[in-house]
Amino acid sequence: MVYPVIASNKQNSYLPLVNNDLYSKFVPSSSEREDCSAENPRDNPDTSKPYYSETVELTVNRNTNGVICIPKNSTYYYEGAAYPGENVVSYCFDMISSVEIDSLDDIFVGTYRSFIVSYIATDLETQFGNTFWNDSFKTSDESYEVMKFTISEDSLILTWDAYILAAGAYGPITVELPLSSVTTYYKSGVNL
Repeated sequence: MVYPVIASNKQNSYLPLVNNDLYSKFVPSSSEREDCSAENPRDNPDTSKPYYSETVELTVNRNTNGVICIPKNSTYYYEGAAYPGENVVSYCFDMISSVEIDSLDDIFVGTYRSFIVSYIATDLETQFGNTFWNDSFKTSDESYEVMKFTISEDSLILTWDAYILAAGAYGPITVELPLSSVTTYYKSGVNL
């Protein structure tokens, strides 16, 4: 199993903890899939075809100011599915403060949520037209609760898996919010 390992030429006591955390997050994802493999004839009587396959892409989106984010993009396919699915998860670590950034509450304070929700609604209407929001999917405010995020060099990248905000044919939906637009909401000591 391949998983990311972060190395540094500077001493950082938090680094081994981050690497152990990454190991625990990445390795189980493949072993959980073993029950769906072609070796399990109960799930797939035709053992010449895999029941499930997964491709994982890893990148490091940001590695300045002591923040490292590693997005994990998984494309998976179940035998008989109309098309592959996609799942994006990101793991962000503040290497200076020695904490994992689990939610936007770890970075921002104040009324940042209403600002981000408004930005999401405007951006998605620009991307897809003013008929984007409908009763079958999440509203812009509800979308905040189920979004995933990563931090790039100059943007907060918000992502939703397929079917959350729109039809599956749209695939995962992404909104890039410039970091420069949210600096007034940074918690004290945060420097992205």
